[in-house]
Amino acid sequence: NAAGGRGTIRAGGDVSGNFFETICVYAGGDIRANYCLNSEIYAEGRIEISGNKGMIAGGKTYAMRSISVYNAGNRTGLQTFFTLGVNESLIREEIEINSRIENVNWELKILRNGQKDIQRKYPPEVRNTMEIYLKIESAIYTKELEMGELRQEKENILKRKKEFASAKVSVRGMLFEGVIVEIGGQRFLAKEMCNVTLRRSGTGIGIFHNT
Repeated sequence: NAAGGRGTIRAGGDVSGNFFETICVYAGGDIRANYCLNSEIYAEGRIEISGNKGMIAGGKTYAMRSISVYNAGNRTGLQTFFTLGVNESLIREEIEINSRIENVNWELKILRNGQKDIQRKYPPEVRNTMEIYLKIESAIYTKELEMGELRQEKENILKRKKEFASAKVSVRGMLFEGVIVEIGGQRFLAKEMCNVTLRRSGTGIGIFHNT
């Protein structure tokens, strides 16, 4: 759907349009358009501004994976922000997962200590008929399943962080002064140049000329 004027578009998946002006667009997937002016564009995936006149000028553009555009900014030096890579929500998600893993580890430690204490005091034929022992065993099994799920979630977060570390901006036409690019916390103030790709390189942002 195309959108223009003041307003907000929110989608769990991809969003496509022709011309976005003074609008907020949030996509759980990719965003594809031909022109964006003074808008706030946010994509969990990629942003692709296609066509030989495709442009992002003004506003704030955020993508976790990549931004591909023909022209970035304009000749008047209109301030234009590009932000890529890991965002605050992913960092908060990682902190929350680590906290939950720590809590479940603590709960498992207490349950296993209780299990061992009963095992020392009672032979198998006795403890296996004790309601409290059976409840402890059931709780340990449930917590171990929960721990497995949490570790899988953490692994997925680390995988996403690794993917987002390679985030980049590709400008096939002109990159104008006034464009500010931030990738993984590193900031680059653009000077006029053409046909370049910007991505993290060492502790900064590298400029690579497209072939």
